[in-house]
Amino acid sequence: MHRALRNAASDLQGKERIPQGVTHNLGERSHPSQSIRGIQRGADHTSTFDVTPKHESIAKGDGVRFNVETVPSALKEHLQKPPVSRPELIEGLQAALAETYTRDRGEKDSDGYPIYPGEPGSVMASDVRMEALSEIRGDKTLVHAGSNGLVMAMVTAFAQHLPLELSPDSIWVAITYAFAKHVDQNAGALRKNFVQHEGKKRLEVETNPSFAMSRGGDPDTGASAEKWETEIFPAFSSQIKEHIGKTTHEAIAASFTTTTATAKACHEITLMSAMKNYFSYGMRTMCGIPQITLLGAEDDWVQLRARTEHLGSLMTAEFSEYWMPLLLPLLDEFVESYKGNVNHGFWQSMVKLRNTGGGSGTYNFISGWMQILFPYLGSGSLNENLKPWHEMYFYGPKLGKFPPLASSAPVDWDYHGTTFDIEFFAGVIGFAQDNSNGALSPVLGWYVAHAPPKSPSLQLKEAKKELNDLLLGHEEEASAEIVDKSAPWYGRVTFLQDKILKLESTAPKQCSSF
Repeated sequence: MHRALRNAASDLQGKERIPQGVTHNLGERSHPSQSIRGIQRGADHTSTFDVTPKHESIAKGDGVRFNVETVPSALKEHLQKPPVSRPELIEGLQAALAETYTRDRGEKDSDGYPIYPGEPGSVMASDVRMEALSEIRGDKTLVHAGSNGLVMAMVTAFAQHLPLELSPDSIWVAITYAFAKHVDQNAGALRKNFVQHEGKKRLEVETNPSFAMSRGGDPDTGASAEKWETEIFPAFSSQIKEHIGKTTHEAIAASFTTTTATAKACHEITLMSAMKNYFSYGMRTMCGIPQITLLGAEDDWVQLRARTEHLGSLMTAEFSEYWMPLLLPLLDEFVESYKGNVNHGFWQSMVKLRNTGGGSGTYNFISGWMQILFPYLGSGSLNENLKPWHEMYFYGPKLGKFPPLASSAPVDWDYHGTTFDIEFFAGVIGFAQDNSNGALSPVLGWYVAHAPPKSPSLQLKEAKKELNDLLLGHEEEASAEIVDKSAPWYGRVTFLQDKILKLESTAPKQCSSF
């Protein structure tokens, strides 16, 4: 029987205990909390960070499980959460997409003020037409829907004393989301790290006639999720690979032993998202926490760490020098824990619920090293408050500041002669629960949605930019003595030229003043 380990560290007032290895920098407005709005609390508990060390392999070499902290048993209602139905999942994704589209478009009202989600003129959930959605496979039950599923799984497991399962894929989605965001914000400076061309190259996937579009906004009435996963996403991924090379492609989109068909599709869409400033994508359908489980093999976690370091070499020097020294030590702890060298202080400080104390302006926030996985906040701005993991115990953002882990790539779909603007999304779409022990685990998923209607001025602006990018990307082909008019880029250029002419002919005329 192992002797329970006790951490004797306490705060300046001699009240709050902290995990071993955590730097003691408690501020006046950082206090422990057991609950946060929207998440039911578990049994009352004051952290002592006692732990009975235990490390075991899962049957068939599918992962390892180790104790983190001795806490009260989870409440019965938390061990058996109500399931989220597929219609509820779709409704949740539509609401999240409405906010995303409104925020990303940045349109203004007639008085010149920004339009915010939920306001008149913003994109509403009813405006979002879902085209396709990945299946929830396996023997676990989806119990939470939302693209912040990784954060919510960690926070809920902590608050309700539930075990947590993490796969290499769920951590990789967070890392590559941040990578794709970084590339998007620094596309010009990083271009030579990925491609040799200027502008955008046109990539197209042609489907067979049986690949049907959905009907009535129901994503389950069109082509199956399996068809998207086997015929569409891999085809785009392989074309990108031809331009960026095998090494960079595998660094972003290669599989782990835990990678399912859904997770593979997520990695491929994230690749498309990271490269969307260098390629134009088109489709054509012609007529016709008491305990942590690390899933996978030890080499998965070793490779995750190595691939992350490789991504660092593809970032701007400034961002890489900021994030990599913070992120890589986290991944080293994952590898060591898999081997059996569990740093309990590290895992005990992964996530905490805290508040700023009483008085005016008080609020709850999330602290712990989990934040290091999110170098970009939901606003798209850099989180400049990250520090080494042992210094993150007392500070952090509000729950709503974490970004939705949903990478996206725009695609135009020529469906039997009519062009539809759609978008591929991939990331964490919620978390599931193991009915046998209550363990929570992030759920990866992908979905395809039709872009809601845009204002004529925004359509014109985007069409002109894409036309310019394509002409730059295919400058050599466009200036050839004989132009191949059957090439995908030529068809898209012709479409954009016609669209621009129509939009300009219907645009309001500017009045001249004398």
